[in-house]
Amino acid sequence: MAKSNSPIEDFTPYRRLAEAQVGEAGNDIVIGLAPEQISQKIHELRVRLIEQELQNGELKAYCRQLQQAQAGLEDRLQKLLQTRDISASYHPASGADGVAPMAAPDPALAHGADFFTRMGHQLRSPLNAILGFSQLLDLEKESLTSSQLEYVESIGDAGKLLLSMINSIVDLAKLDAGQVRFKPQPVVLQDAITIAVSQWAALARKFDIDIQLPPADALSLSIDEFRMVQILSQLVSNAIRFNRPAGRVRIQVEKTPAQTARISIADDGPGIALVDQTRVFQPFVQMNPPIDNSRGAGVGLYLTRKLVTAMHGRIGFDSKFDRGTTFWVEFPLTEPVPRPAVPTAAPAETAAAGNVGHFRLIYIEDNAANRRLVERMLRKLPDCQLTLMENANQGLAEIRARKPDLILLDIELPDMDGYSVLRTLREDPATAAIPVIALSAHAMQEELAQAKRAGFDDYITKPIDLATLLAVVQRTLPRH
Repeated sequence: MAKSNSPIEDFTPYRRLAEAQVGEAGNDIVIGLAPEQISQKIHELRVRLIEQELQNGELKAYCRQLQQAQAGLEDRLQKLLQTRDISASYHPASGADGVAPMAAPDPALAHGADFFTRMGHQLRSPLNAILGFSQLLDLEKESLTSSQLEYVESIGDAGKLLLSMINSIVDLAKLDAGQVRFKPQPVVLQDAITIAVSQWAALARKFDIDIQLPPADALSLSIDEFRMVQILSQLVSNAIRFNRPAGRVRIQVEKTPAQTARISIADDGPGIALVDQTRVFQPFVQMNPPIDNSRGAGVGLYLTRKLVTAMHGRIGFDSKFDRGTTFWVEFPLTEPVPRPAVPTAAPAETAAAGNVGHFRLIYIEDNAANRRLVERMLRKLPDCQLTLMENANQGLAEIRARKPDLILLDIELPDMDGYSVLRTLREDPATAAIPVIALSAHAMQEELAQAKRAGFDDYITKPIDLATLLAVVQRTLPRH
């Protein structure tokens, strides 16, 4: 009898993957299949196994790159802080109170601040691809194996930590060089607290932590809103990360006899041992393991205290071991800010916000990975007809020819910067009314303010957040 052409023995190494296929697709693989059908199934399984091994290799490579970049940044951050006499810059007046004058800026530090700002911009560009594609992979988790899901989560977590370290390095360098410009404006505390809490709501839900907000009131400050949210975000993050599962975070706002507003953020965590309390505001210090097992750079509270002091505020904490910690900040009060009435949108307008209809969009970007990332992200808007251009001159020609509904524009292009492209568009009556959104790795407040003055309709910083990109595109599109 002729020998079968089906190598049945080859089925064994692929049994696990075959069983997974059976679990997903029903009783699709059975021994009773014809030999040629079994061979075909084995071939398909081989192809899938090879694809998965390739994906695993790429994900592992991303993890290694992030770990190497993170180690390099930690070394640079430590060297930056060692160039400063930390105890001279900040020395607690008493106990845990962080009140003290900031050391006078050293003009020589301006060169270091400029270097770290440029370095931060350069590091944000590759992080844009790493974090962006990890977001897209996370949306396709049904098609990934458990190992691949772990790699994607590791890439995302490491990328976010790296981004946080980059931001901390740049902020610390610019603070030491006296280059941070604070822009006081009336800020309703309730609004700033809500924004800060929303940034960490997902982590709180993950560990079943209840965040209790203060009752609504009209207490307001004359303060830099961006930095105020940054300070509160750091304290809310710590209250969640160093809490217990199913614990609470209690946020309170009170008016003190000294006409200051005190914001207190308390947690149910393990507290801080008395012997460790003098080190809380020092860099590279982390007394307790966080609930999510993430490892930060250890400069969050150090930077927060610098910001609070520079904004003429006070920061301190109260803690009892095994009974939780309460951090507080105080700032001078101002007159209450009138709360504008929120208009109620008509039903038709509300529906339109989620359905923008068919539209044409041109994205000008010289980095191929960034073009590919945005193209993949905008697939979430099925009515988007996207055209990708590599440089400013080609982009301008395409814009004049196609008259798109919206333009995404990178600020740093090889042949012309984004501001020059915007001026060219605004000077031409045929393109002057087309909305333009800037995309840039420059993330400092000064750059955002400059883009607003120049006439950009919006500004998205890299690394790009998928939800932010989609929301800004839908919000900026003209309604037809």
